[in-house]
Amino acid sequence: MSEEPVIVSADSPKTARRSRLHESAIGVRRLASAWGAVNLLLIVFLLVGELTAGGRGPSAREWLGLALWPIGVGIGLIFCWFHARLGGWITLGSLVAFYLWNLYAVGSFPRGPYFILFAAPGALYLLADWMLRRAARAA
Repeated sequence: MSEEPVIVSADSPKTARRSRLHESAIGVRRLASAWGAVNLLLIVFLLVGELTAGGRGPSAREWLGLALWPIGVGIGLIFCWFHARLGGWITLGSLVAFYLWNLYAVGSFPRGPYFILFAAPGALYLLADWMLRRAARAA
């Protein structure tokens, strides 16, 4: 004799979808937080190492680049912990401004994916924020 399983939960498919989206957003945010924390530590080590190395310091022109990356990106990542959307936009805005500054100052964009990888947690925070808002609307 086979019995049909009894469904205990009264959740609608819409609520279940919202719950999965909410859980996914939390996972994305945790990934962004861990990645951002590692990136912040690396940025601090790179910045301190560069500024304390013997030799000439950065020129006034180079200080603008430093203000955008790594300082602007780092400030954006710190803001992400408290206000994901604002911090994400600060991070990505600093990255775009750094690329434009580099194009103007050097004549080309920076090579390699490294600058983008350091700012990627900001994009993940924006994605998680969007997912959380969408999940809240679905409720």
